[in-house]
Amino acid sequence: MIYEIECDKPYKLPDHHNQFGEAWWNDGHTEEEVNVPIYENCGTEDEQIQDYFETWLDNNEDVGYERLP
Repeated sequence: MIYEIECDKPYKLPDHHNQFGEAWWNDGHTEEEVNVPIYENCGTEDEQIQDYFETWLDNNEDVGYERLP
């Protein structure tokens, strides 16, 4: 499988991580466009975006995303 992302601080991991091909890590940020539905009478836009993100985070903790203190 080939997976491509745009990132700002990539580096190649040591060979013991490359069992199935090259492995890379990003120490920076990636950008992904996300469309957040905004509804009337459901809080402010900022509150709805925060709720959407928290729900996404809760649903993706098993793949390595976590809340930082």
